[in-house]
Amino acid sequence: MIHIYNFRRFKIPLVFSTTVLSSCFVSCYKETVIDVISEFSYEVRNEKYDAPATLRINNETVGANVYLWSFEGGIPQTSDKKDPGEIRYLKGGKYMIRLEARNDFHQSVKELEVEIDSSASIHFVTETLINSFVPAEIKIHNLSVGAETFEWIFEGGNPSSCKDKEPPLIRYEQPGEYEISLSATSGRKTYTMTEKIVLLSGLKTDFTVIPSVESEDMEAQWKGYLRNETCNGISYHWVSEGGKILNDTAFHTEIQFSSPGNYIVCLEADNRKEKIQKIQTIRIEQNSNIYRFTDIKLGINTASSGYAFSSRLRKAFLQNELDDRNGPDIDFVFFGLNSGFNYWTFVSPDKAQNTVFEAITNAIQTRFILFPERNNTPFTITDFDEMTDDSKLREITFNAHPAGEDYFTSGYDLPKLVLFETGDGRKGVIKIKEIIDKGLDSYIVVDIKIQKNHS
Repeated sequence: MIHIYNFRRFKIPLVFSTTVLSSCFVSCYKETVIDVISEFSYEVRNEKYDAPATLRINNETVGANVYLWSFEGGIPQTSDKKDPGEIRYLKGGKYMIRLEARNDFHQSVKELEVEIDSSASIHFVTETLINSFVPAEIKIHNLSVGAETFEWIFEGGNPSSCKDKEPPLIRYEQPGEYEISLSATSGRKTYTMTEKIVLLSGLKTDFTVIPSVESEDMEAQWKGYLRNETCNGISYHWVSEGGKILNDTAFHTEIQFSSPGNYIVCLEADNRKEKIQKIQTIRIEQNSNIYRFTDIKLGINTASSGYAFSSRLRKAFLQNELDDRNGPDIDFVFFGLNSGFNYWTFVSPDKAQNTVFEAITNAIQTRFILFPERNNTPFTITDFDEMTDDSKLREITFNAHPAGEDYFTSGYDLPKLVLFETGDGRKGVIKIKEIIDKGLDSYIVVDIKIQKNHS
């Protein structure tokens, strides 16, 4: 407390007054002592407590004229300024700020602890063990730095959550897309990270047996294709006792059976987690040496149905479909002049250009018996329908019936038979069942039986 005296109220001799005044001033000086109260606060720039962090010091001290600051772990570490300004901390931890404030007669000390959070980096990676097919196990590699607590969520997994820094293996039983998320704290701050994983369906083994074109009748000698339809496999092994497999570890492969019988084909698929087998039985019949075709459409020259038939390729071709590759396989050509069917016949492939059609490249010669009933050729509709092998075909003799000599007009009773022999000596029969008048798109419907090989 400061006391102020009014000396004008006293009348004192000059000599004495000097002494009195001197004593009075000394007394007054001792009475003016000011207490020091040390006080300060700080603000964290941008509320960022994680290192590197910057603090702004606010000096709120009273009564001091000398200040000695110390900042443990800070930059700078000391200061003698009344307002030291900003202090920077590069590492996380608990640090003491100390202020010693004083004047000529008094001093005061204040200490305050400040906590700087460690700088954290949150990151993890997932590792799918073996492969992504379920059941699957996921290993987590936590690469986070500076975090203190961890909270994991494993969507669809077992376990579904965890608070360990290094979680256990996570198991998934069902395919799909799942999230793995981490929430980690460092001091007052929480960090999050999410990653998605995609798991595939488990192993499913299947295959389809596809006969080759010439083996659709499922007779020996039989050749076919094994089409693998396995899902999520890695390696494969084909087995068939009695069958000849081209490549028994290929994804798709070819197979042959030389004799009739019942055969088992087995595919074992492996995805390094499980092995599953698929077994099918194939029945191969005795070789009848005949191809059988039912309800084949053969169009007139303006129709959209094919006119050039191939037993080996099992179809009738249009003109724009013929080339030097399939030309040699054409067995015969059907020619119908118009929808009235007042002129129609069967033509040797090498004579196609004698009609309205273009020449067939590399065509063979075929001979016909258009009217077997007129040529003493003993072959009936019943013979055709009951034919199970080529024995009746072998009895047919083609001598004086060159191609292109005969033709049909309208008005014939159906069904009707036409016999033919290809250039490579194979014999066959065409059974004409219907004549369909559809104008420019008219056609006949036939069944065909022909030898596979000359005998």
